[in-house]
Amino acid sequence: MNAYKRDYARRMREMNPDYAEKEAERHRERYATNPWYKLSCLISAWAGHDRWVWIFKELPWKTHSLVQHTNLVQHRCESCGLPIRRNSRLIWQSIAQPDSYSCHACYMKQDPEVCMPKGYEDIRGMKALVARKKQLDELDPKASRAEGTVDGGKK
Repeated sequence: MNAYKRDYARRMREMNPDYAEKEAERHRERYATNPWYKLSCLISAWAGHDRWVWIFKELPWKTHSLVQHTNLVQHRCESCGLPIRRNSRLIWQSIAQPDSYSCHACYMKQDPEVCMPKGYEDIRGMKALVARKKQLDELDPKASRAEGTVDGGKK
């Protein structure tokens, strides 16, 4: 959904409670039936919590890394060409081309095998992600976590 549609949908939800309920029902149905949409929502939720920031800092992302700015910055998505909102928490920066950015919607249009970190391609939930991290750390102790955490900040 591009920025213009997002703004329209936000205004409609504010003005019309029935529209908001229908949108929520569409989201629940899509979440239950579309695995790519569910993965996109999970990554968005992981990015929104400070306790899960290790996912983006420590895991080996393949093509892009999550960028979080504290100051106001505007980027343009390389795929759709739309400006990425400056308060967006999901700005993906290309690892190969540091001046190239993608919005979350365009980044998630890729195959899940490309979107997820190396070794985590089949993961679709937080419990499975933490378990895989522990499993991979046991296999390669040199690649252990920088801060000694696995489960979101708890030691």
